[in-house]
Amino acid sequence: MRIGFDATAMPANRAGAGVYTYQLAQALPSALGQGDELLVFDRWNVMDAVTGHVVVSRTAQRGRGRRLLWEQTALPMALRRGRVQLFHSPHHSMPLLAPCPSVVTVHDVTFRMLPWRYSRARRWYMHAATLLAARRASAIIVPSRSVAQDFLRLYGGDPRRVHVVPEAASPWARRVTDTSILAAVRARYGLPDRFVLSVGTLEPGKNREVLLQAMSLLQRHDGRRHLVVVGQRGWGPSLAAPEGEAAAAGWLHLTGYVPDDDLAALYSLAAVFVFPSWREGFGLPPLEAMACGTPVISSDQPAMPEVLGDAALYAPPNRPESWAAAIDRIVTDARLSERLAQAGLARAAGYSWQQAARATVDVYRSVLR
Repeated sequence: MRIGFDATAMPANRAGAGVYTYQLAQALPSALGQGDELLVFDRWNVMDAVTGHVVVSRTAQRGRGRRLLWEQTALPMALRRGRVQLFHSPHHSMPLLAPCPSVVTVHDVTFRMLPWRYSRARRWYMHAATLLAARRASAIIVPSRSVAQDFLRLYGGDPRRVHVVPEAASPWARRVTDTSILAAVRARYGLPDRFVLSVGTLEPGKNREVLLQAMSLLQRHDGRRHLVVVGQRGWGPSLAAPEGEAAAAGWLHLTGYVPDDDLAALYSLAAVFVFPSWREGFGLPPLEAMACGTPVISSDQPAMPEVLGDAALYAPPNRPESWAAAIDRIVTDARLSERLAQAGLARAAGYSWQQAARATVDVYRSVLR
């Protein structure tokens, strides 16, 4: 079995689908059998540390427009030259003229369900790419049952073509206990002793406005509460005017993009991790927080209860008073905090990229059978 895997849509600073692409590409070779081969189209040296079953094809295209042109023109020819038997796109889109069966990963369909979360151009592209995949791909991989239901409702098709393959926390997401590392990271980002942590790209839909409102409510009773927001800026307004007011008051800290090693330390330092997103396909950050032993409060919207189970507290995304109450419960109740930390560690341990890779290879074999 010779598999083509397109890692070119992954950005330099990985988040969300980029993390999925990277971690799955790293885990797939160990899940392949004797005689199988993975041809990875790579522009960020994704596979440099991976040996066995892997052939790397370097591509130099830069920018979204050039990458899309390459995907629809040069990629089909490369698949044909490489005698690829099955092609996997881990990022919604696929070549219209793919010369072999294709598997496409659809991470979510929030561009249809929450259209205000995306620019018009981005929304149009995501819908067109997902529609093509729904019509032409031999199999669709989704990260949760919630996404499977949404995809089938919006795009139709045979449910047997849609395969749920859960994701996992990255291997670096482990509790940091070395006090010198923790102190260095705290100093590097100028952080207080105790803080609430939020991680994810700064863009509409992540719903950090509710966190600002919740923290403002908490400030009335305890001015020592701090919110640390980690993530690179995406498109559109992310926190808008309240961001400046909160930063000026001294309780909001924006770190920007943080490398993985520092992020593990930030998770480990946090008193509680909060994830108020309006909707997610899977939600990697709360699972990363759990893997680091940090108590989690999540939005109660799909697919978060499916992924996190009873190892998290939940709050509606439009109720800042509920978020304030949940945060206050965890930071003032040491027994609850420890119970959630231990439950989260167990929950995160139930997912792995090795499991995801094996399930993905099973999908490949079912298509070629």
